[in-house]
Amino acid sequence: MFGVKHNECVGFDSRWEVKKVYYEGCTQTPLYVSKNATTETARSKEIEVQTDPMEIPQVPAVDMDKLAGFLTKIYPKVIEELDESVNSTAFAGYKVQNEPLEEASKLLQTIEVFPQNESTETVNSAKISSVSWNCSARTIAVAMSYPHQSWCYDSGVILVYFLDREERIPSSPSRKISSDSCITNIQFHPLMPAILAGSAHDGTILIWNVQDVNNDSVLSKISRTDNVSCMNWMTLDHVTMDIVFLVTGCLDGTITMWRFNNSYTCANVYEKYKIKPPVMSRIKRSKSRRSANSVEIGVGVTCFEFSRHLPDMFVVGTEGGLVIQCSTSKPIKLKGGTETDPLYDPVFQHYDPHDGAVVNVQVSRTRNDMFLTTGADLQTRIYIIGQEEPARVIFFNSSVNPHYWVPYEKHLIYGYGMHKNIEVYNVKTGKIVDRRDIAEKSRPLFTNAVCEINPKKPNIVAVGIKEGVLELWMISWGTYANITD
Repeated sequence: MFGVKHNECVGFDSRWEVKKVYYEGCTQTPLYVSKNATTETARSKEIEVQTDPMEIPQVPAVDMDKLAGFLTKIYPKVIEELDESVNSTAFAGYKVQNEPLEEASKLLQTIEVFPQNESTETVNSAKISSVSWNCSARTIAVAMSYPHQSWCYDSGVILVYFLDREERIPSSPSRKISSDSCITNIQFHPLMPAILAGSAHDGTILIWNVQDVNNDSVLSKISRTDNVSCMNWMTLDHVTMDIVFLVTGCLDGTITMWRFNNSYTCANVYEKYKIKPPVMSRIKRSKSRRSANSVEIGVGVTCFEFSRHLPDMFVVGTEGGLVIQCSTSKPIKLKGGTETDPLYDPVFQHYDPHDGAVVNVQVSRTRNDMFLTTGADLQTRIYIIGQEEPARVIFFNSSVNPHYWVPYEKHLIYGYGMHKNIEVYNVKTGKIVDRRDIAEKSRPLFTNAVCEINPKKPNIVAVGIKEGVLELWMISWGTYANITD
């Protein structure tokens, strides 16, 4: 059952280091890339709404002293540039392409200045003697007077109109100012819109405050024995306008410059001039039209105007037809004055006179060497400074209305025509310039009308007709300027 088997022993040598044979190999799996993706059934969008926070305006830190110094420094230059640009004609007659043609002249309003409760006799006899805009162009004053053969026993009336929001004159005056005598001339102050100067038939010069409705509104009253025929405000410096004088002309041949205090309650004579008649040999008159005896007639001042280009120069017209260029620089002292009230002769040059009283004088607004005169001899003359003979004479048939320079135009003048319309004339040709046919020959003929241009809007003209009618016109001056004869 059991057996015994003997096997031989197997031996091997003992070794402490054995070299092994092996092979190197490597394997690499592909790069594993993972990507996350989500899915949803509807999109959502989050919006937040928030009101803007209230911003509290911060008051900037301003040094008022430095600001005042800066404005004081640049003010004269700014005013100088503005004055130079006033006479610029760069945009005169400028028209936008395809713009409809503007009507040359359009009557905006016609107002009967007399109330309905006045008697017929009063309405028929009263006349408009003067019209004036104030410097703000929002107020217009109309002076009424009555014809007189000698002394005036009537009460003068000034009607003051405040323009409404549509810049139209209301049917009823906003203020009524009365005086002891008829008012012949009125002029608003060039800087203070409430100050109105006027002259009465008895020679009195008055200053009113038209905005003072509670008191008498008379600030000052100057009594004179001579009739004041014309008046105007003037300054020797149109840039600063620091001192403004009231200048009055009288039929005794005197021109007086009045200087007022700050409140216009007191006036003093600044300078007084006397117009002397020229030597007979210097007057060039036609013997067939005027006799030599008329040389002695009429040195009374009927009109005058100071030049804006040369403030010391002014032109005077007299009741005898004399046209005189005067100057306030170095006048000749005359006898008849006093130490406190000296009398000077300002005459610089005489020009060819009219054959009747000179009713209007106006210096050109665009040229410093030209002025016009309108005379009772139915002539409007254009003079060149330094030339005694007129450069142009325009004759009229039946109108003695004053003529004026068209704003910003060198060769156009205008006036109220005999057929109740504004007429524009070209001084180069001496002919009328009109874009529309005047088919109003059957309308009443009005004469003795005065025109006043709105100081802020030169295309608005107020016409005061002596018969008691106040008209407001809108004139397109550029339309007339584009017309070539």
